[in-house]
Amino acid sequence: MQVDFYILSEARIESLSRVGAQVISKALALEFHIHVLGERDFLHHFHEQLWALPDRFLPSEYAPSEYTDPASINAQAPINSQAPINSQAPINSQAPINSQAPINSQAPINSQAPINPKVQPAVLLWQSLPHAFPFTTPSQLLINTKALSTLPGPIRSFSRIVEMISDDPLAKEAARLRYRLYQQQKCILQTHTLGPTK
Repeated sequence: MQVDFYILSEARIESLSRVGAQVISKALALEFHIHVLGERDFLHHFHEQLWALPDRFLPSEYAPSEYTDPASINAQAPINSQAPINSQAPINSQAPINSQAPINSQAPINSQAPINPKVQPAVLLWQSLPHAFPFTTPSQLLINTKALSTLPGPIRSFSRIVEMISDDPLAKEAARLRYRLYQQQKCILQTHTLGPTK
């Protein structure tokens, strides 16, 4: 499984949303089912932006409460590691999300509307991921925007993971720890350093 770390040069929620929309646009072209994990304020802003893009809209839905599991919310304990994020992948990569490896509204958050896993929305927004992930079809992509000190849920349920890291000391510190945890899971890791968004 491949995990891409996108290191942003800004900490603004608008920048995180714009980069996230670009990633989703590329991923949908590759027929991924997309899951975005984030804090409530970010998800609200992101949801509004996806529906209001000038060139196209990217429909998204909040994950219903029947699929959320409060016990799966990861602790955000302070991180003391000073280990830098490292990768042999080139920096400032503009390559689209791709891999030669096999790809194994306005509804409020916690909507009660059921989602059929066989008819999955293109983009689902999560505040936390359930331990028993409800979707088993191939090509599931997770975009994590939370500064977690642990892995963001059942990572083996996804074919690909994108970690979006804002220019914030705590977010970067937590990302270093997750990077090492992904290494322990034998994931293929790449990093991409992005300049200011327009």
